[in-house]
Amino acid sequence: MSDTKTTATFVKKTETVSVQIQKCLEKIEEQSDVETSLKLARLYERIYDYDNAIKECQKWIEDGNVHTECFIVYIKLLCKQGNYEKAQECLDSKGIASDEKLKELCQGILYFFQKNFKKALECIGAVLAQAPSYYHACSWLGITYYYMYFYIDEPEETWLQESFSNYDRAVKISMEKFVKYKTQSLQLFLVESLCARSILYGMMQEYEKAFRGLYDALEIDSDNEKIYTLIGHRYRHNGEFHTSLGWYNLALGINEKDAYGYFGRGEAYYNLHEPLKAKADYDKAIGCDPSYIETYYSRAQYYFADGQFDEAIKDCNQVLSEVAGCGIPKKLEKATRNLIASIEILKDITVIDTGDTPIKKLIKNTMALEEIVYEKEGKVKREGFYKFDQPLVSVDDFTFSVLRKWNSFTPIGGGPKSVGGGYFVQFGEKGVVIDPGFNFIDNFRADNRQLIFKQIKDIIVTHAHNDHTNDIDSLLTVLRSYNKNFDFEWDDIKKDPDVMNWPIWKDIEKALSYGYEATRDDRTGKKYDDAKQIVEKLKKDYGQQLNVYVTAGTIQKYSGFFNLHRKTDYKVVTVCNDYCDNPFITWEKAIDGKDVKVFAIRADHDDVVSDYTAMGICFEYDKYALIYTGDTSYKDEVVQEAYNKLAAKYASKEIILVANIGGFKPRERGILDDKDESECHYKNHLGRLGIAKLVETLKPKLCVISEFGEEFNALRTDVAEAFDKAYNGTEYDDTVFIPADIGLCIKLTAKNGIQIDAGYKFLSGISNPIPRPVDYKQVITYERNNLVYYLDGAIFNSDIAFQFLEEKINGIS
Repeated sequence: MSDTKTTATFVKKTETVSVQIQKCLEKIEEQSDVETSLKLARLYERIYDYDNAIKECQKWIEDGNVHTECFIVYIKLLCKQGNYEKAQECLDSKGIASDEKLKELCQGILYFFQKNFKKALECIGAVLAQAPSYYHACSWLGITYYYMYFYIDEPEETWLQESFSNYDRAVKISMEKFVKYKTQSLQLFLVESLCARSILYGMMQEYEKAFRGLYDALEIDSDNEKIYTLIGHRYRHNGEFHTSLGWYNLALGINEKDAYGYFGRGEAYYNLHEPLKAKADYDKAIGCDPSYIETYYSRAQYYFADGQFDEAIKDCNQVLSEVAGCGIPKKLEKATRNLIASIEILKDITVIDTGDTPIKKLIKNTMALEEIVYEKEGKVKREGFYKFDQPLVSVDDFTFSVLRKWNSFTPIGGGPKSVGGGYFVQFGEKGVVIDPGFNFIDNFRADNRQLIFKQIKDIIVTHAHNDHTNDIDSLLTVLRSYNKNFDFEWDDIKKDPDVMNWPIWKDIEKALSYGYEATRDDRTGKKYDDAKQIVEKLKKDYGQQLNVYVTAGTIQKYSGFFNLHRKTDYKVVTVCNDYCDNPFITWEKAIDGKDVKVFAIRADHDDVVSDYTAMGICFEYDKYALIYTGDTSYKDEVVQEAYNKLAAKYASKEIILVANIGGFKPRERGILDDKDESECHYKNHLGRLGIAKLVETLKPKLCVISEFGEEFNALRTDVAEAFDKAYNGTEYDDTVFIPADIGLCIKLTAKNGIQIDAGYKFLSGISNPIPRPVDYKQVITYERNNLVYYLDGAIFNSDIAFQFLEEKINGIS
């Protein structure tokens, strides 16, 4: 897309903590003010320099001159140092006596750090009873309930909701005040409250709201590494480890002493099977903040996996030593004790000479490993591709995700790794896979933020070429393996003593409000019957059935693979193409009832198996029609007629065209010599002329050019810009052209129109610079290092995009 359709305003650069500290010091040297001192104190706190932070606060809390914000921070810092006696002395001093609400709040803060949550609630609650708009009290009440949920043996579920309600109130009150007064202290408080509320949104599985809150915080304060770290955590918890790395790197670029950033990046590296990098980051996190005990547990897991049992025990003991001090979360304590038990089992394993046969000796000498292996096996399955315990993700809008980079028809050749893929459509809770070629599963898992295997309901294959079919057998094999986990009878639960190790046991137990005893021990009565019915429903709910819609050529290719069992996990439907004069293929289906309709379109493509059975796909949704051409030439008259009729049919709708270009051919130059157009077209793909004719026929709002050959590396944006410039100032000027790459997602919304959502990019290791969906007219593209970046045209243009990418992406990909 050319720059003529967008305007740039600015690039907001981030400043490191050290630079921010220096600026505050220079300002204070000229003229001291409480807002600058408070900001400086908070900056010192972020690098764990509590002494200097306390000195800055002390300037404004002397007798008769107590500043509320500074006093709260001062008490908190003393508590972080473990200096509870001095904190109590300050609270008992005459200087604070006149402000009873402030004194009561800070007394509650002191109780909070001493883990006396009951007293903390009493103090902070009393303050809010007197002053419901006291946003500091809302925040501290929120954090108290949050910690109670994790630190107390039998937490109440209502505590999380109480925590959220109080943080939500703190956000709303401080937002109103910040809009009015714009002070630095309000800014700091608002950002912290937005971050805390986003954490709670994530715990409640409201992921979009969690992201939205963090991006709102980023707009208010782009220099705060905590926000970048939390966004990294959010992506990491979603399984998008490569993307999370980019956010952690941005955080650490601002604050090189960000223990939470090092910890998060270490966790991401560990999940990406790079244990040495993970260990290095765990060490750095502990070096920055030795009190961050979660890091010791993660490092203990690294030592355990590496066979360094003594080192693992040391780190576990470091975690448990906190029990006598400020305490640790109960789940972490339990996990640590379990890890120690596992280590002790492995350390004590010896060969037992019983005179048995070698096979019996083998079984006896590996029995101690069984519990560890079974536990890890369940974890691998649960956290892997199946994700048994993940709820289905529902989207309000129609989304079309590109999971394809190249038309990788020759991956067996040498050179760089070829990355293919396909496309994925989602509407409501249902997902449709389109043309799953080489690497589709890899791209699906790595690039989609919350999509899980259960989400897939249909597979559509437009023709039989390998780069559109390769992962069909992988998907169906995974489907069979997935469904095997639920292929059991109720009596199996009664008979199997290992029932609690089943992949769905967590869900069975969750469904039984009275726990698992009724299933495992009590074999009679109503509870037993209820449990049986619940488990049968779970089997039905979890079992997956796919519809596979394929062309006749694909059926021919996979005739030996598609099974003919009476009971099968999938149903194959052949979309027939008799190549008569009818320009449409007589097939259509609905997604989520009547909201989205899918039609097949005639295509002209030789896929080796057949030269007439290929097809394209059209999705109708609301006021939109998204047309995916598949692989086709445009020289055939029947194909041309099909698109002419589509243009008439969708004259009142907004058309989005996803066109597979295939490549360039010298014959296309014949158009310059006024040769007959039919002689100039690429014979097996659209090429430049085919896409141009489709644009002039359909007049789409957005044209996404896809399926480039690998020879187009670094040239894809040039191709799109060439189209854009060719049609600038013509009747087709409204069409926006962009190239496709993995990570591009088109959202069709009733409220906001056509949007581009490219807020993630797994291959680059950094989130794309579009933090949330933007209007398709605003998007500009930039290609670098084999990647297309989709940039928000309200912030970037091509002249400054390179500068931005240099600063934000170098060293990350």
